[in-house]
Amino acid sequence: YRTDQKTLSYLAQEYKIIDLILKYRSTQSNIAHFTTGLLRYIKETGRVYTHYQQFITATGRITTINPNLQNIPRTGEGIFVRQAFHAAEGNILTSFDYSQIELRIVAYLANDLVLLDLFNKNEDIHLLTATVIFEKSREEITKEERQIAKKINFSIIYGQSAFSLSKELKISGTQAREYIEKYKAHYPRIFAWMEEIKTKAKEIGYVETLYGLKRYIPEIQDKNKTVMKSGERIAVNTIVQGTAAEIMKKSMSSVYHYLEKKKIGKIVLQLHDEILVEMPA
Repeated sequence: YRTDQKTLSYLAQEYKIIDLILKYRSTQSNIAHFTTGLLRYIKETGRVYTHYQQFITATGRITTINPNLQNIPRTGEGIFVRQAFHAAEGNILTSFDYSQIELRIVAYLANDLVLLDLFNKNEDIHLLTATVIFEKSREEITKEERQIAKKINFSIIYGQSAFSLSKELKISGTQAREYIEKYKAHYPRIFAWMEEIKTKAKEIGYVETLYGLKRYIPEIQDKNKTVMKSGERIAVNTIVQGTAAEIMKKSMSSVYHYLEKKKIGKIVLQLHDEILVEMPA
């Protein structure tokens, strides 16, 4: 029998004890990685220093190790870990991040006029997607429904199936397929663009990010359908996440030079679509 998180999550609807098991594992993981685990990395200065890796991920994302400071919990019971990090006296930690960077990249690369128009008007993308999926007015959409729409926005651009979506949202497969069909009807250009990427990748064997990073994907030409479908997801993911990584690297350079020029702080961490800066209060 398998007891990995994915399998247990599928069974959580049927057995109440599984939620407790998952919560226990999460707590254990937080303790091992972020409390007792972090203590050994604290230097005499009282600071923690991570190590950056530029050439580990296939998409070009920067990662950190010893310790990994990019996966400090943001929500739930793990939020206490974030409260342990402080700037030096007189300083504050300021976060500069891109709002929905990957969805914006998709809107631009796919040239989806509906999505581009929403971003140009600074609309709440997740709220408006919820109005489409649930066929309600903005005022009628609940927080839970907006959260579902948010998950759908990000899962669909990475090729998540109706089956996976149903398990994640704890809904029926029929309901999940209905959500996806409504999304398709509202943002048809996104799906057409994704199909164009897959077709081209199958022909030439690789994909390319906006700034020219190539990734070869032998899986997409495999005769095994499961392997080929995995290759299709990799193709779209590489272009979107790879382009986001490139934009972030350009931003890190720009922010660094700006802070040096103004003498108002320094970059202390990069977290994928976010730059953390320590600066005077």
